[in-house]
Amino acid sequence: MVSCWAHNPEVGGSSPPVATMRKVSKEVLLIDSKAIKQISYDREKRILLVLFQNGTMYSYWKVHVRTFQRLRNSYSIGKFYNRNIKNKYSHTKQTVKVI
Repeated sequence: MVSCWAHNPEVGGSSPPVATMRKVSKEVLLIDSKAIKQISYDREKRILLVLFQNGTMYSYWKVHVRTFQRLRNSYSIGKFYNRNIKNKYSHTKQTVKVI
């Protein structure tokens, strides 16, 4: 949340803080896991990207935001991935060079 002050010269003072919220459309998380290095989620396109430590990346389509939230908040992201995402969604596989 971002707060800002607006000055109103007619009143001679400052207005109370105005809170504005930005909708997050993409989220990227670095994972502390033996297998998974990073997960990314695009809320608008409903695409989940899973990057593994070995450089393999999977793109999963039509992943509901609630599934991503449950993945992000799970105790074991690897276990959640294996039980709820792997082989459950349409996907593509690609290999990327891990730096």
